Amino acid sequence: MRPFLILTLIALLFPVGAQAQTYVRSWNTAVIAMPIKPSSMTTSALPSLTIGPRPIKSHAMTGIASYYWQPQMTSSGERFDKNAMTAAHRTLPLHSRVKVIHVESGRSVIVRINDRGPFKPGRVVDLSDRAAEILGFKARGLAHVKMELVH
Repeated sequence: MRPFLILTLIALLFPVGAQAQTYVRSWNTAVIAMPIKPSSMTTSALPSLTIGPRPIKSHAMTGIASYYWQPQMTSSGERFDKNAMTAAHRTLPLHSRVKVIHVESGRSVIVRINDRGPFKPGRVVDLSDRAAEILGFKARGLAHVKMELVH
């Protein structure tokens, strides 16, 4: 049996809808078409369209902060400077600015996200050596912080 006959038989036996029609385009293709009524379409069936930048995923903005000092290349392509006011975050956009507030002391710094991390469970931000020193948790190594995106 030829392929178009098989496709035609399948289309006739299993129509897509009550008004489905079968068209044979060429010797090996059969097309099943059904007219679409605009009233039968709902907005939930339509794909959602967004104009402009994609929405940012939710970011952890409270949790445990750590700090790092080791010389390395950052995810933004620059060399890490332990004296700069920078930080690593898993999902915030690179080069965004964040106000980091040490919950216990109330001290705060504004840092620029230039790297990815921290990758230890429970930690939300990895600050530069200088930022940790200003916040006052360098001796302890970890601190509970709250972060706010700065525009």
